[in-house]
Amino acid sequence: MGTPLVASAAWAAKDLKRHPGSSLLTGLALASLVAATATVLLLVEAWSATTTSLLEAGPSLVVRRVDPGGWRPLPVGAAVRAASGVVGVLDARPRVWGVVTGLEGVVTVQGVGERAAGELAAAGVPVPGPGQVVLGAGVALADGATVITLTGVAQRTLDVVGVLDDGVALGFHDVVLIREVEARTLLGLDDDLASDLAVDVYHESEEQAILPDLAAAFPWPVRITTRRDAVGAAVAALSRQGGLVTVLLVPAVLAMILLVSTVLRSRAGSRREIGLYKALGWGTGDLVGLQLAKSLLVGVPAVLLGLALAWGLVFRPGITWPGSLLLGWPTAPPPLTLDAGGAAVVALSVVAVVLVPWVLASILPAVRSATADPDDLVRGGD
Repeated sequence: MGTPLVASAAWAAKDLKRHPGSSLLTGLALASLVAATATVLLLVEAWSATTTSLLEAGPSLVVRRVDPGGWRPLPVGAAVRAASGVVGVLDARPRVWGVVTGLEGVVTVQGVGERAAGELAAAGVPVPGPGQVVLGAGVALADGATVITLTGVAQRTLDVVGVLDDGVALGFHDVVLIREVEARTLLGLDDDLASDLAVDVYHESEEQAILPDLAAAFPWPVRITTRRDAVGAAVAALSRQGGLVTVLLVPAVLAMILLVSTVLRSRAGSRREIGLYKALGWGTGDLVGLQLAKSLLVGVPAVLLGLALAWGLVFRPGITWPGSLLLGWPTAPPPLTLDAGGAAVVALSVVAVVLVPWVLASILPAVRSATADPDDLVRGGD
């Protein structure tokens, strides 16, 4: 018959209009399946890319002193000397931080020394002065308040001179920045003690190799966390949540049930229709082209709709649903702006996983009928 591609598409569109409810239901099922799957996979990929980007701005390794009772402050001088003596260590700097009580619960205090102050100023972040504090966006203040009271080992009332923007919400949502000397007062740390030690190495590949020598250099037990460990823990925290499985499975199972129901209902009539077309002179290539056009007319818009929905849910600036639904954030979740670096590959993978089997399943009856007798097909025989 030699039906042109445009004619096949027009004929396929007319054929789909004969069963508009079934076509719409199938399209919605495909869109739901794509949206559910893509949302989860894009979120995990974006979360990984964003946390990796955030942690790459920090130290290669973090050293914490431990004992049977848990975490302990470490002596600054001895710790810096021990770490600096290990081959491969580029820099070792003490950090002062900890948790205290704010207006509506615990917040993380980060001490800002001279070096950190310079880095913050270069990044355009407000730098707290004596008696001042810069708040993360998730730290609560009373209405109209310009001061905040923090309670740790000691209590301090500080002037609020700035609030960090949403662009750093993932790392600083419930953090308060104050001068290092005041952080020590709040946390009860002497001048020669630090919360942990941030260590930089020459090359990222040395992070794992240097661990045994670095751990052996300290005269007390330590726990060392690499940048890769931190990223893995962040991604695992997201993946472990039961809500993530729910987001993936419930719409996906619903979509699969709808798809299977539609295919089973159409199977009985498809052989008869193919037989009629063959009796009218259609060849196998014509029938495959018709079925291909029908599957693409339903599948492509559905897949694009599902991807658009998933993309909006994950990459819209300021989203808060992952924090409340999946991460169980104890306070108001941070508004997230996630990195879309590797999202294109994930989106293409979802398209391939959903659309390719759908197209193959649609054209299979036409391929199998290549050598069948039209009369057998019309009568329902094999």
